[in-house]
Amino acid sequence: MIERLEMAEEIYKGTLYAAHLDGKTEGKIEERIAIARNALQMRMPIADISRLVGLTEDEIKRFAH
Repeated sequence: MIERLEMAEEIYKGTLYAAHLDGKTEGKIEERIAIARNALQMRMPIADISRLVGLTEDEIKRFAH
């Protein structure tokens, strides 16, 4: 589980870095949702995903099903 969280964090950091290079430090919502969906497929807990991508647990639950 820790390895999956670390991998998802690295993906998110890369996304933020790419967004920063484009002058968009917060990143696009679509990118955060895509990362959250990937983390859900990895069976990460929703609370961890929420902290990782900056979406609320309720927002993540909406597209989790």
